[in-house]
Amino acid sequence: MGNIVPRRRSPSPRRPGPRGARWLALLPLVAAACGSGQGAPKVGMAYTTGGDALLRFFQAEVDRARAEGAPAVRIVGFEEDPAGADDSPLAAEVRRAERFVADPDVLVAIGPGGSREVLQVAPIFREAGMMQIVPTATSRALRQAGDHTFLLSPDDSLQGVFLGAFADTALGARRAAIFYVPDEYGIGLASGTAAALAARGVRLLGRTPVGATNDCGTPAGRLRFRDFAEELALGGRPDVIVLAMRTVQSGCLAAALVARFPDVGLLAGDGTYLGEPFFARAGAAASSTYVVHFWDPGGPDERSRRFAAAFEAAVGRTVRHGDAMFHDALMLAVQAIREAGPDRAAVRRYLTEVGRSRPAFDGITGPIGHGAHQKRRMLMLRASERRGAGTRAEATR
Repeated sequence: MGNIVPRRRSPSPRRPGPRGARWLALLPLVAAACGSGQGAPKVGMAYTTGGDALLRFFQAEVDRARAEGAPAVRIVGFEEDPAGADDSPLAAEVRRAERFVADPDVLVAIGPGGSREVLQVAPIFREAGMMQIVPTATSRALRQAGDHTFLLSPDDSLQGVFLGAFADTALGARRAAIFYVPDEYGIGLASGTAAALAARGVRLLGRTPVGATNDCGTPAGRLRFRDFAEELALGGRPDVIVLAMRTVQSGCLAAALVARFPDVGLLAGDGTYLGEPFFARAGAAASSTYVVHFWDPGGPDERSRRFAAAFEAAVGRTVRHGDAMFHDALMLAVQAIREAGPDRAAVRRYLTEVGRSRPAFDGITGPIGHGAHQKRRMLMLRASERRGAGTRAEATR
């Protein structure tokens, strides 16, 4: 839909009445709903882990892929404070989403990274007719978000099946325990894993929530994680323990659990990133930990290795599988804008056809498609060998 412009009238000394004033006031809203502003097309990105250096890197990737004559596409969203002084992180994501839909030049949104945040903002994009590409959120509740939400990751049910299969077949586990962060991510992954373990006859000794703000950086914090291990020991000795939580808590709990159960196998979900925050807390327990990732920077693919090296040189931190997922989402969004044109409805239509009537997108994390038949790769990587190690499997999303 193009911009709606009032018919040009002959000059008149009369001032516009209330009816004309209301029409003029509605113009920005109409333009925003159509997604057809006058500036360069934009992608709204809710992923700021890396700040300005990450923005410059992603923008350079977009510009590098620009063919001669293709429109320039600008990334926005990094200028937003993800947790302002008066906002919770969740409220800040809602505010960011509202600013995206209010800007007629923003044609597609990417992120946020977490399931809770995506579930909160999905209705905002749906009502605005804007496609939202979700790189890393895994809650199965997102299946009901509608066709304005394009999910790239296998959901927590499929990841639970993968974790259960690895615990059974690779580690020979007969007794298991689960620790989880009590939010949409952790609860969903704990539930999916528990069901998969039960289906394989693996006995569950415990399912324990761990607060998302817990850290072992202090003596009191370390004692709290040791208490989790001692409480688990009262119910028996597990062969494997699943960590459905994020990086800091996984590292802290890994250290405490291996100190109490030296031979235990630890399996962490995709919310655990392999980098300094994890290794500094896990210590020697890292060698007992396997982590689910959606991409391996040390795999055989030359594009992945190039991306990992360029990312780390530009951004100054260890690349994560979430970085690669957001990169692929961004490049897919840019391709849709350049081929479908600067219109939200056309971009959304293009993206719903990827993997259906259009070929799947060839990302560094693997083929990406919107069809139910499309497959997304899951990898089990050994935490002590950050690059190149792992047992690979595929899961149908």
